[in-house]
Amino acid sequence: MKYFLVIDFETSGLPQEGAQPVEMGAVILDKKDLTPLDEFQVFVQHDPERFTWSQVAEDLHGITREALQESGLPLSDAWGAFLDWLSRWINLDAQGEVMLAGHNVHFDLRFLQILAGCPPGADLTPPWACYTVRDSLQWASLIAQAQIDAHGFGAAPFIDPETGRPSLSLEAVASSLDIDHPDAHSALEDARVTAQVMRKLLDHLVEDLQNSRKYSRRRAHIEANKGKK
Repeated sequence: MKYFLVIDFETSGLPQEGAQPVEMGAVILDKKDLTPLDEFQVFVQHDPERFTWSQVAEDLHGITREALQESGLPLSDAWGAFLDWLSRWINLDAQGEVMLAGHNVHFDLRFLQILAGCPPGADLTPPWACYTVRDSLQWASLIAQAQIDAHGFGAAPFIDPETGRPSLSLEAVASSLDIDHPDAHSALEDARVTAQVMRKLLDHLVEDLQNSRKYSRRRAHIEANKGKK
């Protein structure tokens, strides 16, 4: 595996409501240190004959159907533009060159599937179906649970900056990690922030693993020396 591919979508609603992607953002990262190497953004025209439109979703991301008709691409053209960009970095016919990633990435994978022209509910087609997936939301959940188990619920590490309550949203995790997120619900900006979150969370996970190993060694040493003077 050579790269991480962080993806994010803004959409016309929820997948179960028959929604479509309206913006895709992607960032490709070097696997060694998660350094950003390149990024991609495309807007997708709304197809009212095939997909629904939610005013709630529009209010969230601020992308209108009128703006998409002016600056967006048809669905198939947007997919082609994405593949053209990605093919500069990887062999699309080869397996194992890229690992897909995102924050709550399985939501984004459903819209990647729609962008690729797969029927709703169908499995991703190769090579996408063969790619390993990493989710920064799951990483954050592991860290949060470890903190809560060790110190109680009051030690929840990720706090929503607006409500002050524990949360695993991208905004909450980024804020708690001191990562600026000025343009939330822009697909490209969310992908950029997710890439930064992944780097910091990975450092936390490595540190937690090292501390766990130290603790296990100390416990083993204590057990081995019980009863000895």
